[in-house]
Amino acid sequence: MTCRTVNVSVAVNLPFKKNDIDVRLRKNVFLDLNRENMIGKAMSFDTEKLTKSYTNSTIAEALCEIHFDCQSLPYPDNETILKALKAEFGSEYPDVTEQQLKQYRTEITDMGISVDEAKVHITRLIFKHKERQHLIQLLPNILTINEIGRYPTWTVFLQDISRAWMALKTRIPVTSKRLGLRYINLIPRNDTSEPLSKWFKPNKFYPNGILDNSKEFLSRNEMNFKQCRVIVTLSEPVQGENKGSIIFDIDVISSPIDQKVEWSDLCKRLEQLHTIAWEIFSTSLTAKYEALLRGEFL
Repeated sequence: MTCRTVNVSVAVNLPFKKNDIDVRLRKNVFLDLNRENMIGKAMSFDTEKLTKSYTNSTIAEALCEIHFDCQSLPYPDNETILKALKAEFGSEYPDVTEQQLKQYRTEITDMGISVDEAKVHITRLIFKHKERQHLIQLLPNILTINEIGRYPTWTVFLQDISRAWMALKTRIPVTSKRLGLRYINLIPRNDTSEPLSKWFKPNKFYPNGILDNSKEFLSRNEMNFKQCRVIVTLSEPVQGENKGSIIFDIDVISSPIDQKVEWSDLCKRLEQLHTIAWEIFSTSLTAKYEALLRGEFL
């Protein structure tokens, strides 16, 4: 008899749902002068020259995920972490939620599938910014920074990432392990019969055959690219007010990194991930998609 065990974590009562896209293990600048200088010195790319600025961004959500190890074991309890981060963030993130994640253990055998709920659950801490649609979320060993809705520019997003990472690192001795940057675009369509080729050019990040489709499509392409892991998904919302729109999901993940890297090194890696994400996005745009991004009537 063969047996396969799978552990699954499920969130209960997710706090946000935006444009049919569930928020993932998801203008004030909070950096002090020294941190701003650190970011400036760490820039390995001039992204202002590499990218265009569009007035009508299709980004529904942007998120950065940092996997880390805690140098002091055992991992601090939730009350200790909550007290430490509240002291670090002050009144900038006044809305704090503790969310329980139920864990399930699934066994697949010749007799079928059995699912059992684990006795120990995981708690996710969610800090919501006082003014913007911006979240900082913390699971044991995972820090997530979310920008929901209107994208605040890469400069502000990078500062938010720095703010969250430095706050965690200041209060808890942690070392980074893996880094990811993700952009989820939502493209509205007035005519759902038009094929994807009206919006996307053929390129190497997704199969060209998907471009002939107009509905009921899903493509998830995963590959190694420039020493990173890239996942590019083209799909559509299956229900809700955005049914018929196009989801263009770009996920760039760094290879395992040296745990001893400083923020300046992380910043360089983030710039590299951002440059790759922009390359995927910009090489996909047709004239119609660019017209939408410029805010022109189509």
